[in-house]
Amino acid sequence: MTQVLRSPTSCEGWQLRSMETLCDTNPETLGPATPPDFEFDYLDISAVERGRIDSSSIRRVKFRDAPSRARRVVRSGDVLLCTVRPGLQSHAQIGERQTGHLVCSTGFAVLRAKEQVADPHFIFHQLFSETISAQLRALETGSNYPAVNEADVRRLLVPAPDPSEQRVIATLLDTVDEAIAKTEAVIAKLKQVRAGLLHDLLTRGLDEHGDLRDPEAHPEQFQDSGLGRIPREWRVRRLCEVASFQNGKAFPSADYRNSGIRLLRPGNLPPSEFVSWEPGNTVCLPESWADIALEYLVRGEEIVMNLTAQSLEEAFLGRVCITRPDEQCLLNQRLARFRPLDCHLPFLFWTLRGPFFRHQINRNPQGTKVQHIYNRDLEAVVLPMPLRRAEQELVASVLFTVADQIESEGSLLTKLQVVKAGLMTDLLTGRVHVPSGIGA
Repeated sequence: MTQVLRSPTSCEGWQLRSMETLCDTNPETLGPATPPDFEFDYLDISAVERGRIDSSSIRRVKFRDAPSRARRVVRSGDVLLCTVRPGLQSHAQIGERQTGHLVCSTGFAVLRAKEQVADPHFIFHQLFSETISAQLRALETGSNYPAVNEADVRRLLVPAPDPSEQRVIATLLDTVDEAIAKTEAVIAKLKQVRAGLLHDLLTRGLDEHGDLRDPEAHPEQFQDSGLGRIPREWRVRRLCEVASFQNGKAFPSADYRNSGIRLLRPGNLPPSEFVSWEPGNTVCLPESWADIALEYLVRGEEIVMNLTAQSLEEAFLGRVCITRPDEQCLLNQRLARFRPLDCHLPFLFWTLRGPFFRHQINRNPQGTKVQHIYNRDLEAVVLPMPLRRAEQELVASVLFTVADQIESEGSLLTKLQVVKAGLMTDLLTGRVHVPSGIGA
């Protein structure tokens, strides 16, 4: 065990303590004598993801109807260590305002901090530290469902200062967690706004005053079409009339390397708007390929689409991203690029992300799941398009404004996560001492 631990630094008052000395483990359990009609809220492992509890997944059951694993009674402030596949870190802490009867799965070890020696929030944060994670990895048994047992949990070694410093550390980390949660909530809300705008703007458009058209208040502004009701100032046009599209090339994997000209592949197309070049998902080709395969060179802002279904995620097939103005890369054969012929490029981008396009590429007359988008599929696509270029530009501008807000909040979220990781490394190991007056 000591091989996976680093002793606390010389900060005064820190020492390695066993979890058993800091917490009572599984202090309350429902036994055979429990009345069959006893009702409680049941919390299963599936309802927890890295410290977050999905309250909608908690269900009310009677003891006689409950799963056999629904046995561990939890109280306000209790910390839950997931002992099944602990590497997934499905750990949680029960809220201070928890009321009523709550029971969790035996897949959790319930840790109840001993009041005089441990702070429950500190224990919760320690479960996500590398110190505890390394020990759990070393203790796992089983290949399909790796797990640790209750005795192992009791023997876990936790770097811990005195309770007052534990509380200060926990408060600091709680504050960062709160900021992260708020930022995530803002991002989720903005994504909902974007989804609503994407539907409304690409079906109703904006009038000459920049207002969203209302089909109920002003039915005269709309017309019937093969795609349903669309603005009277719009026309249904074939995709191949307003844009050209070109498939990429199969480049030899033997030429893949870490430097050179980047190769754009499906993995570089994230759910967000712009192409992503994550370090672990970026390959390059020799610079000479830029001259040999000039027709497959993507330069500046271009629209690219994934043509293959290589993910269980429904939206992965036909996922559309845009390259940034200063980018240059080569196009993989599983992607296609689109260039506007008779429309505004940003508007074309959002149209390819919109409901009309997605409905048509996902439709299969045989009822089978679409695995690949072919040129014939793209040639058959028809889309409603504003006649006024100014309307196209305004619609795209509104959508990119929201996208920019999402990207800005995403950058803030990343910074907060980096700050938290650094604080955990420093504060949960004793590397940095926190005076007890801070956060009081």
